[in-house]
Amino acid sequence: MINNEHVGVVGLGYTGLSLSVSLSKHYVVTGFDNNAQRVVALNRDDDCNNMVSPKLLSECKATWTCDASTLSQCTVIFITVPTPIDETQRPDLSCFEQSSKLVGKQLTKETIVVYETTGYPTMIEEVGIPLLESVSGKKEGKDFFVAYCPERMNPGDPLHTLEQVVKVVATPHEPTKNRISQIYKTIMSEPICFTDSIVVAEAAKVLENTQRDVNIALINECAQLFDRLGISTDDVLKVAQTKWNFYSVSPGFVGGHCIPVDPYYLIDKAHKVELPLILAEQSRLINDRMVRYVAQKIIDLIDQSPQFSTVGIMGITFKDNVSDIRNSPALELIELLKQQRLSIKTHDPYVSHSTAALQGVTLCSWSEFKEIDIIIVVQAHDVYQNKSTQDIVNCLSKQGGVLFDMKSIYQSDAVQLPHQYCSL
Repeated sequence: MINNEHVGVVGLGYTGLSLSVSLSKHYVVTGFDNNAQRVVALNRDDDCNNMVSPKLLSECKATWTCDASTLSQCTVIFITVPTPIDETQRPDLSCFEQSSKLVGKQLTKETIVVYETTGYPTMIEEVGIPLLESVSGKKEGKDFFVAYCPERMNPGDPLHTLEQVVKVVATPHEPTKNRISQIYKTIMSEPICFTDSIVVAEAAKVLENTQRDVNIALINECAQLFDRLGISTDDVLKVAQTKWNFYSVSPGFVGGHCIPVDPYYLIDKAHKVELPLILAEQSRLINDRMVRYVAQKIIDLIDQSPQFSTVGIMGITFKDNVSDIRNSPALELIELLKQQRLSIKTHDPYVSHSTAALQGVTLCSWSEFKEIDIIIVVQAHDVYQNKSTQDIVNCLSKQGGVLFDMKSIYQSDAVQLPHQYCSL
């Protein structure tokens, strides 16, 4: 250990677990989660999200616990809990509030509380700090100190890992800034971006994901137009990318816990100050409706070929090369197709049969993935990209079928009659 800081991490999801494992190489780390099953699994070196391998967990010196009182020993506490939305698409701050109260009860003199949770601008100032103060009876800036260091986790991305991205450190307290930066510098190879304003950092974080949502919505909307005009979106993007400042994204589903969620926090805050974000709101609508658009495309194909009755789904996770199917649009697509009384064959090498079964989905092996009328490539997992176009065509019905390549990873000219190729 290189420092006498005792680090606590509240919330052991994608961000919290990765942060705990990395910091435990240099600091005493206590990882807290109120999910007892999660803690038991981690003590068995099992991460159900597959973000951290069993080997790394077995070597990790962090302590995993459900006992909140152990946080009173910590000098720095990171809060990395989720901030989802409710059924009305409004911010659900229950985890944020509960964790703030929990940490408030354990605060000691000069403890630093670092929020890594995404929210709307002013959320920490208006909700987080008041809860910490009311529960602890202490004053922020005098008895304890708060900072905001937004997470930039990107599951499935080997290039932009926790240690390889620029970290933002926001706090008005200079000594706090120094202590936190020293902690991050032990694990990160990229520079740190400092700001004295927590609100600016909150706004920057939620803007990052809202911008991406808006750009995907533009491409999704244009893809529908190009389809109507008989133009390949992939061909259009290849030409447009030759311009130096063209920002390229691909059409498709928007799932997971960030891009389809975070914009609603900005949208909600905008309504509270009576300045609606029309573009952000419309982008959310466009991206949310993509599942029904794809489902209708499949229904139209079946109407043209009534003999079609079997649909194959390649990939049910919320993004490429991850195992997480929570908030995955693929699950909604499967439900919509089931309503058409179609036979569904589903394949995903990253998802366990038991996890899929909890969502009402039955997975099949690749050897069983055959004699299919319409194959929908939902995710571009590496294992799928390593297969040839002919490998996928061989899974289609011999009498003819359609390869609906949502990710445009296969060669359209390699699909020959009686088979057809289409994409977004």
